[in-house]
Amino acid sequence: MSAKINKTTGAKVCRPFTLDVMVMNPSADFKFTLSVEVACSPQADQIWKLVFDLFKKVDKEFVQVVHVSFTAQTPVEVAGIQATGKNGVNQQQADIVVNQIHPAVVDISNTAAPTPEATKAVTDKMSKVATLGTPTSTPAAAGTPA
Repeated sequence: MSAKINKTTGAKVCRPFTLDVMVMNPSADFKFTLSVEVACSPQADQIWKLVFDLFKKVDKEFVQVVHVSFTAQTPVEVAGIQATGKNGVNQQQADIVVNQIHPAVVDISNTAAPTPEATKAVTDKMSKVATLGTPTSTPAAAGTPA
């Protein structure tokens, strides 16, 4: 198979992608994925997202029951999501995803619709996960004891 090579003309290019950075089965009835996603604006600007998808076992099959798409709003969140895509999920991020986001989203899955408070809580936690992806956000990188 040969490589396809195109010379760029200087125009801004954005290539969307999705990368699963964490897949976990915290219980027999649930599993979730955490993904880094890049979407593209009409102006070819990159839009960085963290996506949390919750699946519930129904009749021996996992079906998606909640989709959370968090779009980075600050340069720190963008940098954190980019670093997570490059380096994977660090321990601080994993702790928040498993112990805070997952239970909150399971609670949402058991309601007809998420309340504004539940939505804000998950959004705030997703922002924290994004921010903790930056290399300087971890205690060891910041020069403080772990």
